[in-house]
Amino acid sequence: MRSRARTRAGDHARDVALLAVPLLGSVLVALASRREGLYRLLVREDAVLEWAQVTAYVAVLVLAILGVPRLWGAGDRTAAVVVVALAAAALVSVGEELAWGQRIVGFDAPGAFADNRQGEATLHNEPGLDTVSHVVLLLAGVYGTVMPLVVRRPTPLVPPRALVGFFAVVAAYFAARLLGLRHPTYIEAKYSEWPELCLAGATAAWCASLARR
Repeated sequence: MRSRARTRAGDHARDVALLAVPLLGSVLVALASRREGLYRLLVREDAVLEWAQVTAYVAVLVLAILGVPRLWGAGDRTAAVVVVALAAAALVSVGEELAWGQRIVGFDAPGAFADNRQGEATLHNEPGLDTVSHVVLLLAGVYGTVMPLVVRRPTPLVPPRALVGFFAVVAAYFAARLLGLRHPTYIEAKYSEWPELCLAGATAAWCASLARR
């Protein structure tokens, strides 16, 4: 009984920490915006938050490679399909974050991306498609915030309830971008790196919870 009680207490402490981290991080990144050098170190291209996102999404890909065959072989087909879907989203996200290797290899952006805001081979910076990407991120944030609270029975199709805080940060930021911040300042626009990291971390945690089933 004591062992079970300790396990439950440990799980509760973990869940509380998972709820607190995205909210605390939101405050800390906002405070960092008051110091230009520190803020740029966190949010500029190929900086701390972006590489943290890439690391999280690579972890999703590794978890998928290791976990999908075992889940499928064990007959847990729904979990296997969800992990594959998360891995596909992670692969696209890594490609977009790294401009599909352009900044690493140094190739010129194809002519089709001539109007790209950053001059890179990325879809989310294409005029017109940036709004679409924000809508997709908003929907992902809303799904991850609402569904764990509505669906009481655990299912692979819904992320763990402990990740609600991460998804809530994503939903709140991109709702603000779509509804109010139509012409954001540099600070407001680059603050997106934190919600995007929250989404990457939540995706990795969701995938890990399924891969170890």
